[in-house]
Amino acid sequence: MLFNLTLTLTNFSFLRSREWTVYNTSNSNLLSKYVNAIAIDRQGNKWIGTHWRGLAKFDGVNWTVYNASNSGLPYNYICAIAIDGRGNKWIGTLKGIAVYREGGVILPVEGKEKAN
Repeated sequence: MLFNLTLTLTNFSFLRSREWTVYNTSNSNLLSKYVNAIAIDRQGNKWIGTHWRGLAKFDGVNWTVYNASNSGLPYNYICAIAIDGRGNKWIGTLKGIAVYREGGVILPVEGKEKAN
């Protein structure tokens, strides 16, 4: 399967078999016209971090929205998304890091002070 990803400030697109599909706030449930980060997990879900609107998961059909009001995200400005070997999604925000564990739990990552 031919697969490519293009990211712009106002939408994102996927090329599948030489056909582009463009997603934006007008034709989808994309949270914001500003996309800061995208990660794709082993199941093909797209995790989209936005500018002040939180995190969206797109499975190719359905959109699921995670934000500071409905989940454990510390803030709605998503700076980065990384997926580890266990499938956990590490979400960097302006106010800290959260990890989305398989099964739908978002937990803030708390720092520990160094002992002197």
